Amino acid sequence: MTKKIYDIFPPSKRRDSVVGAIKPSFRPIKSKKVGVVFGLGFLIILGFVYFSTFKFEINIWPETEQLSYNETVKLSAEYLHIEDDVIPAKVFTINKEEKRNFLSSGKSVEEKKAEGTLKVYNEYSTNNQTLIAETRFVSADGKLFRSTERIVVPGKSGDTPGVAEVLVRAVEAGVDYNIEKKTNFSIPGLQGTAMFGSIYAENETPIKGGFTGEAPKIVEDDVVGAKEILFDALVEEAKTEVKNSYPEYSFSEDLTDIIIIEESVEPEVGENYEDFDYYMKLEVSFLGFKVEDMNKFLTRSFLAQVSDEEDVIDVMFSPKNIWQDSLDYNYTLDSKSISSGEANILIDASALSYSPIRQDLLKSEIAGMSLDQAEIILRDYQNIEKISIYTRPSWMRKVPTSDKISIEINFE
Repeated sequence: MTKKIYDIFPPSKRRDSVVGAIKPSFRPIKSKKVGVVFGLGFLIILGFVYFSTFKFEINIWPETEQLSYNETVKLSAEYLHIEDDVIPAKVFTINKEEKRNFLSSGKSVEEKKAEGTLKVYNEYSTNNQTLIAETRFVSADGKLFRSTERIVVPGKSGDTPGVAEVLVRAVEAGVDYNIEKKTNFSIPGLQGTAMFGSIYAENETPIKGGFTGEAPKIVEDDVVGAKEILFDALVEEAKTEVKNSYPEYSFSEDLTDIIIIEESVEPEVGENYEDFDYYMKLEVSFLGFKVEDMNKFLTRSFLAQVSDEEDVIDVMFSPKNIWQDSLDYNYTLDSKSISSGEANILIDASALSYSPIRQDLLKSEIAGMSLDQAEIILRDYQNIEKISIYTRPSWMRKVPTSDKISIEINFE
């Protein structure tokens, strides 16, 4: 009988069939590679986080000196550049005008007599009839009027009566004398004569204007108040316009001239109206100077005070300068001639001076030192009042290279 051999198989079948067969070791090798890659990635991320959050910042508060300036300075439109005691200026002129309506506040008791025109007829004769001023006329309902002028009434022509017009006024004030409809009038002075019924009058238009009561009135205080309101409004408009148009300039009331060119009130004070119109035209002239020029002038004046203070300057520091944010000033007017473009002002100013640090030199000096050494050196400089060093990470005890040092100058 042929003997069977069971332990010889084709390679593929052997891997799958042999119980307890050892598999190839390529999987453990792959795991090591993954671990290495993961480790490198972690280090890269850690390095990125470190350098992105890394910080070495030195906060320095330099020593400062309080300076003051109190001098009279000339503003002049004739100068284009700053001089020892002159600041360039410029005149700006703006015209403003407006008519505005205002309510009257006064009251008065008014009594007005009704007035109107009568036609006087002459049916009495062909002769002219003269009626003197103040001739009385009585309406059909008994209201008495007087003529305001002398008239001559022509004589009649055939059956056509002569006619003349005359202005009449009621003898008393009040609305009762207002006559809207056409009415016949007699002349009491002719009563008892043959002319009484033949010379008469009538109104073809209403007789009106009669009034008794309280009426509005324009008083002096109304006009004065209106003038103040309109004046202030026009001046404020001029100020706003010049400031918006020339924001680089400084303007003030002391350096402003205002001229009222024209003004009028209609109706006038004392008249009985509920409102009135006030018209005003102004010319506003401003003498302004550039804020930049003032700052340059004062900076130059302050630096002149400290330029000779030190014969020897530490190479770590530049010559003294002015901390611009500390510069403060105000001024009062001494004299002015805006039309000539000139003014003298007394300036009261103050500022802080300091010695600017040459940061590149400072960084180079302390780069690579221990943190303690750097602090000792920085605190030893006379022109530095205070320092503060901030590091991230906080356990850093060595100053990095110059390019990784940040310096902040503080004055507050």
